[in-house]
Amino acid sequence: MEHCHSNKDLIVLSSFYIYLNVVGKTYTLTEFKSMYKDEPKRIISFEKIEEIGNSRKWYNDKDMYDEPKCVFKFQEIEEIGNSRRWFTDNDINRYMDLITQRSPDTVYAFNTFFYTKLCDINNKSVHRWTKQIDIFAKKILFIPIHMENHWCLVCVCFQQKSIQYYDSFGAKNSISMQRILKYLEKELRDKKRQYFDRDGWELINVNNCPRQTNNWDCGVYICMYAEYISRGAQLNFSQLTMNEFRIQIALEMKYKKLMKPVPFKMLI
Repeated sequence: MEHCHSNKDLIVLSSFYIYLNVVGKTYTLTEFKSMYKDEPKRIISFEKIEEIGNSRKWYNDKDMYDEPKCVFKFQEIEEIGNSRRWFTDNDINRYMDLITQRSPDTVYAFNTFFYTKLCDINNKSVHRWTKQIDIFAKKILFIPIHMENHWCLVCVCFQQKSIQYYDSFGAKNSISMQRILKYLEKELRDKKRQYFDRDGWELINVNNCPRQTNNWDCGVYICMYAEYISRGAQLNFSQLTMNEFRIQIALEMKYKKLMKPVPFKMLI
């Protein structure tokens, strides 16, 4: 494997993978590191990637290296991808906020502490959490749930009149869905003085969602469930993509913007 000239060295974060593009060839990060153990590496900024992806013009080397900006060190990327760190409430909330911000008119993601409070006997204050939000004007609601040592996700779809439970271990949880349905009834009555018609509503334990094969990626799974569902994408990922998703999530939280756009049909 021959070395490339320095003006052709290019690291691109694309499709959640890290590649070195050299005269039509691609090398994985591992291969690149073995080639250039002692040389500085450069990474194109997130904004430049987005600009390139949305452009129809041809780019030359000068375009690519115009004010390059380092997003992460290679060691950091490798550590994030290989991490077994459990996602905290803060991690989940930051990512759910990005999902809401991408589609503010159609999607709303609750805070991780919402469901915990909803389970309290004295949960009257929970209705103040949406004081400035009309949840019934949205198409989709996401409610992350922490079940002891495991993250799960509830998705409320108003158009389909369904409440869906996603668990990367495949467990069922009709109790949580019933509790959320009761919350919707009370919320509609308190905020709009309207009766919530349960007729036609379904509570669904989703059996065919991607499953985890370890004990530490549940937080990544619910983040990606919500990210995919919010833009109408099929849940076609697996455990094999978790390392790449960890890198993707870290980049998105760093730049406070999700990589994937939402199709127009999901915005109306």
